[in-house]
Amino acid sequence: MKKLALIFTICVGCFGIMEAQNCGGIIHTVFQPDSVVNISNYYGNSNKLYLDFNQDDDPDLQFYFYNTSVGNWRYVGLDTESNDSTWMWSCRTSTDWASPYETPLSNIQYGTHDYCWRSYYDENDQYHMDSIMHGAVKYTKDGNSYYGWFLAYTGRIVRYMAVKEMAFCTIPNYPLVWGQTEIVPQPAIIYNDYEPDTTITLEDHNLHPESVFNIDADFDGTPDFYVYYVFYSASFVREVLAYSPEEWEIKAYHHNDSLIPLTQENGWLGGISWQDAYIYEGNDIVLDLDRFAVRHKVGNDYYYGWFRAYPLLQPGNVICLDKKAWCTIPNYPLIWGQTTMENIGEDGSEWYYEIENNDGTITYQHLECVGDTLFENGKRPKIIIRSNTQYDRNEIIETTREYIYEENGKVYWWNFDLQEFTTLYDFAANTGDVWEIKVGTGSITMHVDAVESIEYEGNTYRMLRVSDENDLFSGTIVCGIGHLTSFFPERLMNRSKGYRVEGMRCYWVNGVLTFKIGDEDCDKVYQKLHDGITETNGSGAFEVYPNPTTGVLFIRLPQCDSPTATENEYHIINLTGQTLLRGTITAENQQINIEKLPAGMYFISLAGETQKFIKGTNN
Repeated sequence: MKKLALIFTICVGCFGIMEAQNCGGIIHTVFQPDSVVNISNYYGNSNKLYLDFNQDDDPDLQFYFYNTSVGNWRYVGLDTESNDSTWMWSCRTSTDWASPYETPLSNIQYGTHDYCWRSYYDENDQYHMDSIMHGAVKYTKDGNSYYGWFLAYTGRIVRYMAVKEMAFCTIPNYPLVWGQTEIVPQPAIIYNDYEPDTTITLEDHNLHPESVFNIDADFDGTPDFYVYYVFYSASFVREVLAYSPEEWEIKAYHHNDSLIPLTQENGWLGGISWQDAYIYEGNDIVLDLDRFAVRHKVGNDYYYGWFRAYPLLQPGNVICLDKKAWCTIPNYPLIWGQTTMENIGEDGSEWYYEIENNDGTITYQHLECVGDTLFENGKRPKIIIRSNTQYDRNEIIETTREYIYEENGKVYWWNFDLQEFTTLYDFAANTGDVWEIKVGTGSITMHVDAVESIEYEGNTYRMLRVSDENDLFSGTIVCGIGHLTSFFPERLMNRSKGYRVEGMRCYWVNGVLTFKIGDEDCDKVYQKLHDGITETNGSGAFEVYPNPTTGVLFIRLPQCDSPTATENEYHIINLTGQTLLRGTITAENQQINIEKLPAGMYFISLAGETQKFIKGTNN
């Protein structure tokens, strides 16, 4: 048995070129040089080319050549060594290296035919055949399917066969695409806004049953719904109907319908799913259903999506597909119009809340997501700098570091007292659900009273109406942004500090205003926040300047008359909590050389207070 002597493999997630191994996803094998087998003239005894897709040292498929007794036909065969029916394949020939497969390999037909393509040489020994073969393979085990692909070709002058590369996906039922060499993380919500809108002119379905508009709701390359027209000339009525296959259902909306999570919707229909969607009297639309929600049942789970389709009176019976979205998370409470998952804490995110002080004055809280860090438990939370900022008085009175991360629709917050993460938000919650927030050594039980939606600047957000027994964190949570009263449960955190955080005003992402409440001049606020604020503490213990700085930081400690060494010891800490510099303040105005620190945000702790400063890039 002649087998390949050397295989080099490029594995996703690994570095360099190494022997074939499964790196958790797709095994991509590149033959260097191309593996070649010369054509033999004897059927059954020819040299064979073996392919081991899953790299288990047991060949899965074998190529061979044989001639026929009639003419000069030569065939390329492909089979399994032991007629193993768990392996099937599909082969397509071409003169172009580009693959003819246009859909995921899970959508094509497979078989176990004994030859892939044939060729012949004429009396002048001229070769006649499409020389390039694109192959797809399917392996079935324990009820699951695994897919792979390969690229092969034959020689025109020298009669041989060669394989250039192949790939095999180790993830069961993964919709691998021909030529794919790495796993691309699938977005939680797949969205497409057609520019221009996709249009089709339909004939009367009664006369032309083949006249349908196919809609691929879940983006897998195969139609899920079939839209068609029925026209009644006597009543000037056009009915638009849709047919869905088994396990699919659809629901239609009017423009003024209130939108709730699709998981809470009723009235889902299968088969012929909606009627009288567009009715015309003359040129006037009487009924204008153009928003549609869909769901697909897989096992005990439902997957949800939506699309917008509308008709044109002129010219003819034209239907337009405007946009569509599909959620890949089972049972997720998607809302019609939602295009992204509510991911909170994107780098560059900033929140601006109003503070009511006990003396009646109004000040402000500023939150900023500045990066992430790594915890010992393997979690990589976002770092939120929480500053109580009196920008109109040019001072910051309190700064803390908070840590959050999101997983499966829940936002977790680090509890410093308990040294563990607690649930802060549950964006996937439905009406009636509850969750517990551990704040310090206490806790709040949150109840979801209603799930609604809110639109801002063309974006639709899920919105949770929540409450707790003592009204400490009751209010509204906009999924992906945060609580509209206070991002954190400040009423429990700050009971003895003389102020209450009482409302979001602005939310930015990388300087772009994304959401606002009220008539606050958010542009003015943002400019003021980023013009450089002198950082002091509320008691005036010490001042830090200039801020930002590129090399020297000055510390002014007015009460440095007869201090103890312990009181005047300072620590400079990075965002992950590491102490990088420490020392003692011995003068009322003292400078600290921080030139060797990398550019970024730091904290300095002194006299029981912590303040923030920025180290800029050295010129």
